[in-house]
Amino acid sequence: MTQAAFDTVLAQIPVRLATSEPTHPDGLSRDQLAALLPEAGAAVLDEAIARLVARGALLHASGSLRVRREAREQDRAREEAALAARLAEMLRQGGLSPPDPAKLAAEPRAKRLLDRLVREGVAIRTLDRVQKREILFHHDAVEAARRRLAPLLAKAPGLLTGEAGAALGISRKYSVPLLEYLDATGFTRRSGDRRMLARPAETG
Repeated sequence: MTQAAFDTVLAQIPVRLATSEPTHPDGLSRDQLAALLPEAGAAVLDEAIARLVARGALLHASGSLRVRREAREQDRAREEAALAARLAEMLRQGGLSPPDPAKLAAEPRAKRLLDRLVREGVAIRTLDRVQKREILFHHDAVEAARRRLAPLLAKAPGLLTGEAGAALGISRKYSVPLLEYLDATGFTRRSGDRRMLARPAETG
């Protein structure tokens, strides 16, 4: 490809992305962009994208490409911060019976923000392996559960799953993944069907 032809591809990419914004506000994937520029070829397109990203003309995040516009990016950041705060508050208010993550994250942006809350430690992801479902607890709810269970777990013979759930006022839907998380983090240890408070050396 001649330099002039490559420069044409460089110029077309931002135009195609900008044109698609009304229907794809979060940007296009690399494959979607390739479909709009079939004449470019895979290697040329990838090189052009890399150069535009390096120049700061494009943003490549969460698998999507979009034109960088400072004012728009600032607005997007504020919107996402506000949505993340709302999601965190919904989890916090849910306590140890939080809302279903699938309902909280009905659209891709909300799912990405829930994942971010998990990475930041605001939310804690647990898994009910039997039912194969994910439960997200707010960090504060898990800490409150630790404080409530600690004196009960410290007494022999420990607690059954149902007893722990009753002490916390939650059903097995929530108590099972919560207790498995506490096992995995070393807060509790299992002995048969019962759980006991782990030794200080185990909890760190």
